[in-house]
Amino acid sequence: MPTYMRKDDHGYRFLRPIPQDLRPLFKKANFVKRLGRDYKKAKELCALLTVQTDRELTAARSNQAEAASLESWFKQPRATRYKKISVTPDLSGQIASLVLSGLESDAQSRRMGMDDGEFASLGTNIEEMLPQINRAIGSGNVSSFHEAVNQLLMWRGYQLEATDEEWQALTYDVLKSYQTGYKILAARQEGESLGSPDLSGLPPPLTAVWDPQPQKHPAQQVKRLADITPHYKQHLSTSDPKSQSTYLSIWQRFVDFAENKPLHLVSSADVFNFLENRLHDTQAPWSYKYVAGRVKRALHTAFGLGKTLQLINKNPVAELEVMPKISVKQEVLRQKPRFPYQSKHLNALFTSEWY
Repeated sequence: MPTYMRKDDHGYRFLRPIPQDLRPLFKKANFVKRLGRDYKKAKELCALLTVQTDRELTAARSNQAEAASLESWFKQPRATRYKKISVTPDLSGQIASLVLSGLESDAQSRRMGMDDGEFASLGTNIEEMLPQINRAIGSGNVSSFHEAVNQLLMWRGYQLEATDEEWQALTYDVLKSYQTGYKILAARQEGESLGSPDLSGLPPPLTAVWDPQPQKHPAQQVKRLADITPHYKQHLSTSDPKSQSTYLSIWQRFVDFAENKPLHLVSSADVFNFLENRLHDTQAPWSYKYVAGRVKRALHTAFGLGKTLQLINKNPVAELEVMPKISVKQEVLRQKPRFPYQSKHLNALFTSEWY
């Protein structure tokens, strides 16, 4: 039975305790909902409620942290609490995202039902402001909106330090996002169902100074095939010199063939392609016996060592279920058999000055 599902005389119910510190926000101690008597349907509904309450608890925790941060920010002296910023290439886009993202709450309010007073007040505001914004953008005379932009920045905890030219350019760009927003609102007032604008081309909204900042973790260097090489050399150090040279040569050929690929991207397909490439090389092709034996063993050992040292989480050679093949005729041509000496060879050897 799922964690938050309980059975009683009336069937099943969802019961999930709310953490003690969040109970004042929800004004209750538990999430409770009847699930019915059908076990299968109750189980499905329980899963949906688990996801839903997860989101509610996460949002409440986030709001709690933001409220605590905001309270801490307000306790700072007014003269020093505002963060000084300058105009950056992204600033106008960040403000535009902030302005336009507010349209979602308007859409939600309409879905839930606006009261007549709120609807009328919004209509009056649109009729008054939209012509002024259009005129300012059309003429470029946006100085009367400087304070509106400044106020918006201060509401997020910032104090902008900019030249007159920077203020002009920033206000003009921000005003265009206000124009877009007001046009959408005007259409909604007429009953047109317009969705929120596409914000994918804009940077994220300007965060408030008091918002908890995400922790920055140092970027980890990506491990590549060559990172296994020094460990493989050490592993082979007790082998005879010829074996060391052969196995390291095979490994280095694979590293070069795979272009020193990041280890987390290496797959059995890379191994297969390498073996196939060596079998069909036009200059010095390898035999199938050599590939299926020594070459495969060399790569398996190298990757096994990398996996043991936690450089890679799998051994792609172990996942190789099919080997590339060549014909029997080709295989015979690539063999280098050792034939016994014939009589003439032995006579020449025994009669030589060296012997």
